[in-house]
Amino acid sequence: MEVRNCRRCGKMFVYLGRDVCPQCRAEEEQEFEEVRDYLRKSPYADLEELHRETGVKKETILSFLREGRLEVLDTSLGGLGRCRICGTKISQGRICQECLRSFKVPPKKGKELAGGRTTKEAAKDGKRLGGRMYTANRVDRRRRK
Repeated sequence: MEVRNCRRCGKMFVYLGRDVCPQCRAEEEQEFEEVRDYLRKSPYADLEELHRETGVKKETILSFLREGRLEVLDTSLGGLGRCRICGTKISQGRICQECLRSFKVPPKKGKELAGGRTTKEAAKDGKRLGGRMYTANRVDRRRRK
């Protein structure tokens, strides 16, 4: 069980995956509901208007955008966010779809990992497959000594 300080109020709480305490989490949810309801009435509202009409801090609204809970309809109007990698304007999150796609490489399996050979074939040759970690190799060497 990990104990942390809430980033909003500073109180100590049991960490459950969010960096705010349960009371502040409830307040954030209430603020999100207010922002979401206002955006349903005025879908093209900008950050200033949202802040002014709902009373929710700009930083909180921006964090909703970064978390992907809100989305900007037209990035040319405000472009509130920029991709952390390439810098293009994005409507939600932290990374644009192009950069995100470049990270999604299908994992190699079986023969692809072994360079076209099965595990048994590679074992006969006595060559390492490449799927093991460096620390595992060190442990194996220590056991052999």
